[in-house]
Amino acid sequence: MATITFLGGCREVGRSAILIESKSGVKCMLDYGVRFRGEERLPYQTDLE
Repeated sequence: MATITFLGGCREVGRSAILIESKSGVKCMLDYGVRFRGEERLPYQTDLE
């Protein structure tokens, strides 16, 4: 089984980010987009492990 976490993009345009994590701890980030305007709420790609 895997866990899916929506980190951004819900009810907004841009800055989509979907994290999928397997039971064994393997992580995969999908659709890590850009927020077009406003304050940044998610870490930059370089800040992620």
